[in-house]
Amino acid sequence: MNLHHLAIKTLVYLTIISCITCPSSTAFAQSKNAKKTSIVRFGDVDSSMHISRSKLMAKPELLCTLPHCKVTTFAFAILPEGGEFLGPHTITGSGLDVTAKNMINKLERARKTTIFIDAIHVNINGRDSSLRKAAYVFKCQQ
Repeated sequence: MNLHHLAIKTLVYLTIISCITCPSSTAFAQSKNAKKTSIVRFGDVDSSMHISRSKLMAKPELLCTLPHCKVTTFAFAILPEGGEFLGPHTITGSGLDVTAKNMINKLERARKTTIFIDAIHVNINGRDSSLRKAAYVFKCQQ
């Protein structure tokens, strides 16, 4: 299997998983009155999927909403409009690392960029856990 096919399969996988589990999407809510609860959130970004690149980079980290909880690893990928899929890149810790920030900075000329964050792992009260239903998809514009 060549690299191009692998990138396409990865993109399709991330897109499907993200659409099903995206906490900012109400399309899959079970009830209009159901309250969304998420263990993690990305920086100061509200539930909007469409954000500016500056707001995304203002506080580029995943934050736990529970006490005694910290993000240990997550996957990060980028798809610029009309460009090639970059990632997934595994990040250790809660914040975007230098590689992820460089990926974003290289794409400043792209008008629209889709950013995928998934495969989130946390440590809650000393126990490691995978958040299978937590994923984020951001549509960034300049």
